[in-house]
Amino acid sequence: MNKTIRFAVICLVLIAASGCEKVQFQSPPTLPLAQCDAAFVGSWRVEDPSEDADASAMYLRVGPDCADWIGVEVDADDAQAAKIENLQEKMDLGFAAAGEQRFVASLERQEPAADADGKPEGYVLARYSADEELIELRLLDATKAAHLIIDDAIPGWVEKRDRDVDGRVAPLATRHYVYVFGSAEETNAALQLHGEAMLGPLWLRLRRVDAQTKGQIDAWIAAAKAEQGDGE
Repeated sequence: MNKTIRFAVICLVLIAASGCEKVQFQSPPTLPLAQCDAAFVGSWRVEDPSEDADASAMYLRVGPDCADWIGVEVDADDAQAAKIENLQEKMDLGFAAAGEQRFVASLERQEPAADADGKPEGYVLARYSADEELIELRLLDATKAAHLIIDDAIPGWVEKRDRDVDGRVAPLATRHYVYVFGSAEETNAALQLHGEAMLGPLWLRLRRVDAQTKGQIDAWIAAAKAEQGDGE
């Protein structure tokens, strides 16, 4: 999954690609969603525990009141070049809770023909813990959620594909589509009862940057906006 796509993943929309798995919910655990958790406001270095320390730098800037979410990918060969992505152009974002569990919730903005496969729209949830300097996010595990659906512990759909259409087992072919039905109240109850059982491993860390790095992020974003303005 490339770096730009991962910024969509950070905000919980797993763009369809080989090897991606996701759990979607008909409803988040609370409605309406809260627009912001002040703990997210600021500039962050994005750390993927599955990558080594030499991976190209990625940052996330969340504006006051969470009014904007901007992803920044720095070119590994040119530290002055950066790719900017406005996450809110791809998804609706908000915050929800189930008991003591806190979640970022996202709903992908679908094109008119995007539901041609008959699958309903759904929210992707990432559970998080946060302090002043560090936010850690965990996704819900598709396999664990699928077993709960199969065992009739929660209502939903499960689809598993483990090979290509010609029957061959191919690298990265295995993926799950898991969809949990229910109202916000039912999702809340399910997460309070089964949330720990569905929780996946540490997925991403957001580490607050220092003042110098914050200034560089601001400069990258300003330069990208200026370039977009020149292209209009």
